[in-house]
Amino acid sequence: MKLSNLLEALKPVRDGRSEVRDPDIDIGSIHYRAQEVKPGGLFVAVAGHVADGHDFIDEALARGASAIVA
Repeated sequence: MKLSNLLEALKPVRDGRSEVRDPDIDIGSIHYRAQEVKPGGLFVAVAGHVADGHDFIDEALARGASAIVA
């Protein structure tokens, strides 16, 4: 799936700190656990009962995430 298709459906809110660099990159997988992110994956950072996914964004990027939903 193209990131541009996801962005169209989600209508992202920009906070001035983020930008879409390439809306036509392919997203091969979707993850909510940074430890499972694969190159080309989309990481969805959510606050859980035990941990906050936002704390793992850097790890997801290091594992090859192409995009982050926060």
